[in-house]
Amino acid sequence: IGLLTELVAMQEAVLATDFELDAVLGEIVGHAHRLTRADAGVIEMLDGDELVYRAVAGGAEKFRDMRMNAATSLSGRSIRSGDIFWCQDAGSDPRVDLESARAAGARSMVIVPLMHRRKAVGAIKVYSSRPFVFGEREVRVVQMMAGPIGAALARAELLDRLANTAMTDQLTGLPNRRAWDERA
Repeated sequence: IGLLTELVAMQEAVLATDFELDAVLGEIVGHAHRLTRADAGVIEMLDGDELVYRAVAGGAEKFRDMRMNAATSLSGRSIRSGDIFWCQDAGSDPRVDLESARAAGARSMVIVPLMHRRKAVGAIKVYSSRPFVFGEREVRVVQMMAGPIGAALARAELLDRLANTAMTDQLTGLPNRRAWDERA
């Protein structure tokens, strides 16, 4: 019952954000961090060849906006493959970029890719400084958190498109009167 109550609380908190993307991401990663009893939670988004720590919770607060190479990170591998990764001990897992894991203090991790339009665009990750911390329950919790993020990304894209449409002449693609009035 505790997990279900927490998931409902997370959904209520997301609804209270008015669906502003960064607020939604912050709420979700915060709940993932607490529900898994992780040291930290992170939402990493692809930006070209890099992953950006877009939302952080717990011990990852100091890494907000950090960038890392998507090609060498375990999160990048999860995004490329679309697979969930559960790393019990970064020190003995050959998939892990050990230097990055040590810098973040990540010894055990759960990473779930974030899907938008059937394409992975980022990942939600929880991690601990201790090995063998996470079990199947934590993997399921993080997986449940990924769904609302995908919905938030779709909503943000739709809102951007609507805002652009409201300010652009559909025939010419040039700014319309509303855009000129806003700028004035």
